Amino acid sequence: MVLKPVVVKSTSTDDLRLKFRQFLIREIKAASLLKQDKMIIGVSGGSMPKLVCEVFKTIQDEDIGYPLSKIYIFAVDERIVPLDDADSNTGAYLRLLPEELKHNFASFIDHSDAKKCADEYKKVLAAWKPSTEGSWPIFDLLLLGMGPDGHTCSLFPAHPLLKEETLWVAPIEDSPKPPPRRITITLPVINNAKQVAFIATGAGKEVIVKAVVDDKDQQYPASLVQPARNPVTWFVDEQSGSLLSASSTAS
Repeated sequence: MVLKPVVVKSTSTDDLRLKFRQFLIREIKAASLLKQDKMIIGVSGGSMPKLVCEVFKTIQDEDIGYPLSKIYIFAVDERIVPLDDADSNTGAYLRLLPEELKHNFASFIDHSDAKKCADEYKKVLAAWKPSTEGSWPIFDLLLLGMGPDGHTCSLFPAHPLLKEETLWVAPIEDSPKPPPRRITITLPVINNAKQVAFIATGAGKEVIVKAVVDDKDQQYPASLVQPARNPVTWFVDEQSGSLLSASSTAS
């Protein structure tokens, strides 16, 4: 059964930041209440590093009842470029995150071989000893973006990687969006997470947001994100959420 998504609509950038901060604090407190020795969060790139890092800078240990030093962060996909390249998601987070979180960001080594890079990145996640179910890791929280073609992570429409059923982290050599060489977590990993949230804002995304959230159009990879544990949360603004049905939206 596909759980009905929760849509959180914001009226401004400040409103989005506030609502996302409330959500993030709630999820971290949930990990604290379970007395977890660490919380593992997966993050997307694009415009997300700025928002995520700005919000983390406003959160102190006393806000969450949990040391920030126990939060481990993993890029859900990465472009195989140097850290100082504008396309590097890891580089963006390492420039913007608070110092205590930079130390727990998954290390990424620029390899010339995408498969080797994916294998090494999987070892980083495995070394954190995440909870598992069957052969899959369990992320506590995934913060995902969505492209105008409906892709998420580096999982693109009609790409063979959508059918990957064994790898935690997969290489991709032929991304339709440059740069072509990347690594990405796979759909089974995404759907095994405790909590998944999309952040999709701005003009130009309203049609695709409706197609994914309201219409469940399976041609778009974001529609295939169907975690079993909790409904997906969508953070949208007045532009990206303008075509959503009234029954979909929460304030």
